[in-house]
Amino acid sequence: MTSKRKLRGVELRGVELRRTGGESAADAALRGSGGRSRLSPRAVGIVRELGGRTFEVIGFYNPGRDTKWDAACGSGFLGNFYETPFAFFPPVGQLIEFRNAEAAFQACKFWSRASDFAALSGNAAYRLKKQLRNPDFTYGGFGRGNGANWRAMQAVLAAK
Repeated sequence: MTSKRKLRGVELRGVELRRTGGESAADAALRGSGGRSRLSPRAVGIVRELGGRTFEVIGFYNPGRDTKWDAACGSGFLGNFYETPFAFFPPVGQLIEFRNAEAAFQACKFWSRASDFAALSGNAAYRLKKQLRNPDFTYGGFGRGNGANWRAMQAVLAAK
């Protein structure tokens, strides 16, 4: 059915939601997955038409746990807060192992304190970033101005 819907505070306009057996596809997938993403993302129940073309959407978020969309699409591992240890270093730093991509990205703004972020959850890393002052907007050497944050995140995700 095409309608205006809300899922966890996000408004979806003009999105087709398919239902299976009276429950949403997201509910069905979460029930069947044990609540944990698998490393096999898939579009589930959402089709978006744009400019005469149809796109299937893979939704993900994972704020430290799989949401219904993460379970439905098997995609929670794509979220920045997803717990998966990996090693990363920016152009001006040393190699450090982080618990998740959010911690590594936030550490880029305060690389002299990167080890403080290494063992934090995504939520805790975000809170620590808000407490600290004078962020490095080169993001650990990824340049100045527009695009530095994108280059830093791209490098973090490539390492993840």
